[in-house]
Amino acid sequence: MAERASGIVEYVSRAKRLLTQARTAEEVRQVLDLAAFAAELGRRIGAGTGAVNEALLFRAKAMRKLADVVDEGQAKGEIAGHGGDRSKVRAPDVAPLPVAKQRLDEARRIRDAFTDDDLERRFAEASAGDRELPTSRLIAEAKHGERETGKRERERSRAAMAPEVAELTACRWEEWLPAQPICDLLLTDPPYSTDIEDIRAFAAAWLPVALAKVKRTGRAYVCIGAYPAELAAYLAVPPPADITLVQVLVWTYRNTLGPSPSHDYKLNWQAVLYYRGLDAPPLDAPEMVEQFSVQDVNAPDGRHGDRWHAWQKPDALAERFVRHASLPGAVVLDPFAGTGTFLLAAARLGRQARGCEPDAQMLATAEERGCRLAR
Repeated sequence: MAERASGIVEYVSRAKRLLTQARTAEEVRQVLDLAAFAAELGRRIGAGTGAVNEALLFRAKAMRKLADVVDEGQAKGEIAGHGGDRSKVRAPDVAPLPVAKQRLDEARRIRDAFTDDDLERRFAEASAGDRELPTSRLIAEAKHGERETGKRERERSRAAMAPEVAELTACRWEEWLPAQPICDLLLTDPPYSTDIEDIRAFAAAWLPVALAKVKRTGRAYVCIGAYPAELAAYLAVPPPADITLVQVLVWTYRNTLGPSPSHDYKLNWQAVLYYRGLDAPPLDAPEMVEQFSVQDVNAPDGRHGDRWHAWQKPDALAERFVRHASLPGAVVLDPFAGTGTFLLAAARLGRQARGCEPDAQMLATAEERGCRLAR
């Protein structure tokens, strides 16, 4: 084993010398290749985990230096700022990016997440446990750290955000909606076909008026029942020119299933029509679990959140849509506010929340929950 490892030690020593002397990105890239070769050779000849990890350690250190050298070169205008785009005309004295952009991104992640001392400690621990520590593991840990840091920053931002007041007007949508300003987000849960005599006429009447209030940079989420006639009625309504229906999302829940049908399937989902303005920015949905078109969140039932009325949407779902589609200070409209779930979620997150509701009992509950009634 010692004899087989001696060749690896020689390559690693050479990589160490070259890394110390390297001044250009090309020189650092050669160290990366040499260290990778030494690690692969160590695996093939059975030199042992310690020898392989020694080679991988200097490869990781070389990645840190590569990120520094490239960033310094780009700051001085000596290295192109973009790789792989041949359409960009580069000045004759500006060198192309010396490595693929993906490798450079990985090098920056390792540099930002680990110091040289961190790397030496991590590889020593891995070798002591007879475990190889591949570069891919370091990159994965760096990405996880970025996500956790971003999550903490978002939580601090939300904690520091001054809550707005959820303003609710006692009237029908026909009176209220035309007088409202354009909004960044339309988030609403209109009556379902089970409560409306002519769902086609109802959808055709209110939806175009509401969507016309959404900015070209805005979005709309319209919660509807998962009934074929209701889906058909809403899908038949053409949106205004500045906004488009891009997806039918699904809100599914597993805790309130109702009676068991004898001939059909249990209905444990509702549809959410998702509209996007033509100039809308990317969604702010950094968490993978929130990026799926099926949103799996339990319905309020007294155990999973307070239940104020039938078909109430969960606070977690409401806050999720508000965060994804708007920024603090944005205007959020809900012409079918009910007991105020969407308005209160928007207000908690620092948005200007406005809605209307004609039902006196719903209004009383909304006020009890924290909405301010416009008199």
